[in-house]
Amino acid sequence: MAEKEQAAPTGRIVAYIKEQREVTIPALQRRFSADYFTVARLVRRLVDDGELKFAGGVTYTVTGAVQDGAVQDKAEEIARRRASLEERRQQLIARAMKTLRSEDGEDVSPAEEAEEHMTVRAEELVVGGDGRWEDGLLFAVGRGAGGELVYGDLSRLAHILIGGGAGMGKSSFLHTMIYSFLMHYTPDEVRLILCDPKRTEFTLYEDMPHLLTGEVLSEVEQAIPALRWAIVEMERRYGLFAEKTAAGEPVRDIAGYNAVCAEGERLPRIVIIVDEFADLILQAKRDIEDCIQRLAQKSRAAGIHLVLATFMTSVTVMTGAVKCNFPTRVAFRVYEELQSRVILDERGAEKLPVRGDMLMKGTADLQGRRIRAAYTSREELAMAVSAAKTNYPRKFHKQAQTFIARTGQELIGERRGGPMYPEDESCIKALKVVIEAGEASICLVQRRCGVGYNHAAKIIEWMEDMGYVSRFDETMRTRAVLITKEKFEKLYGPLG
Repeated sequence: MAEKEQAAPTGRIVAYIKEQREVTIPALQRRFSADYFTVARLVRRLVDDGELKFAGGVTYTVTGAVQDGAVQDKAEEIARRRASLEERRQQLIARAMKTLRSEDGEDVSPAEEAEEHMTVRAEELVVGGDGRWEDGLLFAVGRGAGGELVYGDLSRLAHILIGGGAGMGKSSFLHTMIYSFLMHYTPDEVRLILCDPKRTEFTLYEDMPHLLTGEVLSEVEQAIPALRWAIVEMERRYGLFAEKTAAGEPVRDIAGYNAVCAEGERLPRIVIIVDEFADLILQAKRDIEDCIQRLAQKSRAAGIHLVLATFMTSVTVMTGAVKCNFPTRVAFRVYEELQSRVILDERGAEKLPVRGDMLMKGTADLQGRRIRAAYTSREELAMAVSAAKTNYPRKFHKQAQTFIARTGQELIGERRGGPMYPEDESCIKALKVVIEAGEASICLVQRRCGVGYNHAAKIIEWMEDMGYVSRFDETMRTRAVLITKEKFEKLYGPLG
């Protein structure tokens, strides 16, 4: 019996759906032990055919199963009015509670304010779409101010720069983008390079078939080689385009190349997503900036796209050289007008009322739009990743894996080689001192290491060049220590 349920045909699922008033994708998957992608595609087809309708949350209503004609229309109208009244009731309660707490002098957190707004489920956008997913590289964005569904096409947006305060929705935006790719594109169509310096956001995607190398990158010694490999791949692709053009088949971009190639020769689009790229900038500013600028300037036509997110909305991270190559920018709620201007070159993000609201600046249809970002739950992400691992073989890019590993080892070797000063031992000793002290300054090195002022200044300069301490800030008396104890021991041996 279990085996029959496991192999439940699509017809049985459709028959079951039509007998119900409401259904959800997870419930259908559990009942029939069916594949998540199979159920989602089936629900998407029924939505496009008008047999199912999104009812909010994760629920779909069956439009023709129980009532029909005028009775159906009346029932839908009653349901809409009830939902609207309930939503309004909850908003009034939340607003009244917030007013009372504000009068009592209590702070109202963004999380409490967010209760006034309905969550936009990514599933509503991803399951629908009426054929629009066939062209370009689409992903779900959210709902506009008028309630319309908003999608982004990365093939048109080119590259995306995302900024906003901590906990305001940046990582959720990235998860929804990845979820969209998993649900609609195979690993032969889209490959991902994910970089997660925090080691917390992208762990779910480890060993996923859509990953280019099979792992989520977390160290700057992995991120720099990955970006350099992307530059090499970009140049290789332009060489292939030139060969096709010379052979009498003019090719200008990846879409044109794939149109004239056989199925096995087509190139996948590559999306590089970095969740907190400020950490990479602080550790290796010159290397990271050079790679980002090179890719952002000419990789779009080659089918390589950058998506960078950070909460550190300052000009030291979002420099003019970086921003000028990112035509599309997304700003979630920030705390000051200056931060909004850093991200968008205009004010507005500081006035967004709650987390999840964002301003998007890009192509004409998205220019200056306020959007409620779509949200994807961990359960939905886990099911999509599990289905991808079940449906697609893991064919990781061996050459990219080798290039990243070899170049990463070379970078580590360069750093192990120490500074370009003759006093290597004193520099390593000073580095131990600042790690133990938790801060760095010329006076601290001079006092604790017994060296002169000029010598201590050179050591601090070396630490800054290596990315071990932050840059000098006139508002701070000391510099922040960026290197961890684990990383020190990995490069230079025991700390004690």
